[in-house]
Amino acid sequence: MKRLTLCATALLLVACSKTSDASPAANAVSDPSLGPVATGPAVSPEARAFHDWRVQCDNGNVCAAMGPATENIGGWIRVSRDAGATALPGVVLGLRGDSGSDIPGPLTVKLDGKIYTAAAGAPDTAAFVLSDADAVDFLTRLPNARALTISAGDVSSDLSVSGSSAALLWIDERQGRLDTVTALVRKGPRPASAVTAAPALPLVVAAAAVSQQGFEQYGSRDANGDTQSPLLPAAVAAMPAARSCHADVADSDYLSTAFTVARLAADTEIWGVPCFGGAYNMGYQYFTTGIGGTHPQPVNFPTSEGSTFDVINGQYDPATRILDAFEKGRGLGDCGTASTWVWTGRAFALKSEQHMEECWGMVSDYWPTTWRSR
Repeated sequence: MKRLTLCATALLLVACSKTSDASPAANAVSDPSLGPVATGPAVSPEARAFHDWRVQCDNGNVCAAMGPATENIGGWIRVSRDAGATALPGVVLGLRGDSGSDIPGPLTVKLDGKIYTAAAGAPDTAAFVLSDADAVDFLTRLPNARALTISAGDVSSDLSVSGSSAALLWIDERQGRLDTVTALVRKGPRPASAVTAAPALPLVVAAAAVSQQGFEQYGSRDANGDTQSPLLPAAVAAMPAARSCHADVADSDYLSTAFTVARLAADTEIWGVPCFGGAYNMGYQYFTTGIGGTHPQPVNFPTSEGSTFDVINGQYDPATRILDAFEKGRGLGDCGTASTWVWTGRAFALKSEQHMEECWGMVSDYWPTTWRSR
């Protein structure tokens, strides 16, 4: 699925009129008024497809190459590697039972005639991890492999190797490993010291937390078990985007009143207006205002690809100054986009982002990163 990306100058709390191709951090650098919100990255996120395999590298040059089951159900493989000379590759494989249940493991991994054993990964992820030594050996064989099968008990899955060699080769190229002793595919005599260093990540500094006195009851349950929502201020309700959102959810008793509010500063509030709701996604648009909802401005959230006004399944935490969003590509939640923004005192800056384009059964713990910060 595609991300809901709209236009505007990233990081600024203003409306937009045309699509921006610049990265969020690049815009931050060009606007000195943003202060230490972020520093420019040395590289931009990039994704490639090679036959059945997909590769995603983020703004810090951490790369993940992923392959599916041959029938697109039942399993997946993820090969990841950080940037820099000393970074070792990691191999994680996923397999669930026919009913979607977790399998205790361990997992047997058969690559042509070679057999490896993968230990269970994090709980509730249906993931299994090769040891560092086995991962290195596995990856020396994978580019020329013809068949890959994973199994645990009576559950098994054939994984595609079509495109794996090109995917790993592109990681070598992207990370500056070609013809070095650290390369995954095109090894050579050049020393590890010749590998490109990891680029600097943008700096994101959260503003100090402020009191939420007066807003604490909103979002809690009343005596009837209903969520308490604030009344939307007239100035916010009059905004064109808010009017459009309200029209789209007018038929829903819940969505038409499920507004949110929090205090960003002594004189600044953030209001959330529901725009749509479905089986597993609920969309909001946000507005920063003065006290009591005066002088509203739509919030434009930076993304790795530009910016967006739409926040899916978002939740703001006043204590950490973080607004999280989790856009599901389908109800299972095995694809989509997970984003985190931080209120810096001037804007919401993109802290982290993960994106999984394909619905292969991979839990979000292992989705590749598209954006990171420090």
